Amino acid sequence: MVLLGVLLLGAGAATVRWRRSEVVLPAEWRDHVGPASPFLQLRLLLWFLALAVVAGLAVGVIVVGAGGRLAMRLLAATSPEAQGQLTEADEVVGRISLDGTLGFIVFGGVPAGMLTALSYVVLHRALPRGPVGGLVLGAVLIAALGARIDPLRPNNVDFDLVGPGWLAVLVYCLLALATGVAVAALAGRLSRALPLPRRSAFFFVPIVVLFPLALTGSVWTTLLTLAGGAALFLLAQRVRRASPGAGRGLRLAMRGAVAIVFLGALPQFILAVRQITA
Repeated sequence: MVLLGVLLLGAGAATVRWRRSEVVLPAEWRDHVGPASPFLQLRLLLWFLALAVVAGLAVGVIVVGAGGRLAMRLLAATSPEAQGQLTEADEVVGRISLDGTLGFIVFGGVPAGMLTALSYVVLHRALPRGPVGGLVLGAVLIAALGARIDPLRPNNVDFDLVGPGWLAVLVYCLLALATGVAVAALAGRLSRALPLPRRSAFFFVPIVVLFPLALTGSVWTTLLTLAGGAALFLLAQRVRRASPGAGRGLRLAMRGAVAIVFLGALPQFILAVRQITA
C-alpha cells in the first residue's frame, strides 16, 4: 500500500509539472510541404500507436492501477463487517496480496489506461487544452463506460459488501477524472519526445503495440480498438492537411460526437449511481 501511494504521489507530481503540455505532432510531419507519401503516413501512424500505448501503460499502472487498488483498500476499511468475505473477483475483503494487486493492475489498470490514452490522442484537438481537457475526457468515459463495464456497474455484488455507496461513487469518479488529467499531461510531454520512427525503429514499434495485448487478456478487442483509433487519427490528420476549413469542421463534428456520447450515457449513469447509493 505504501508503494502504491508513492506511485500515485509521483504521478500527481509529474501531472502538475507537465500540466501545460499539449500533444504536438512531430516536426517532420508539420514541416512537410505537399501531399504526404504513404511511407510518411505510415510513420505517423506508428508514432500515434507508440504514443498511445506508452502513455496508456504508464497511466494504467501508476494512476488507475495504484489509485484503484488504494480505493478498494479504503472501501474495505470503511466496511469492517465485510472483512473475510469474497468479492466478485474471488478476492478476500481486507486481505492485501501481491497477486491480487498485480492482477488488478494488469487486467484492470492497463486496459483502462490504454483506452483513456487512445481516446485522448484521437480527440485532443476537440477537447479543451490542458488539464480541463483531461477532466472532460475522464467525465465522458466514466459516464459512458462506468455503469456498463466498470467500476460503477450497479449489478456488481461488491457494492453489497463494501461501502458506503456514496463513497465508492465519489472515489471512482475522482479516479476517472484524475486519469484523464494524467493522460493529458503525459501524452503531451511524450509527444514532444517521440520522433517519427525511422526504418530501423519499425522492428520495435510492433513490440510496443503487441506488448499490452498480452496483458489485457482480450487480444482481438484491444487490437480492433487500437486499429480503429489509429484510423481515425490518420484520417483527421489528412483532412487537416488538405484544408484548414475542413479541419475546423472536423473538430466541431468531433466535439458534437463527444457531447452526444456524454448526454446519451448520462441517464444510465445517473440511474446506476442511484442504485449504488440507495
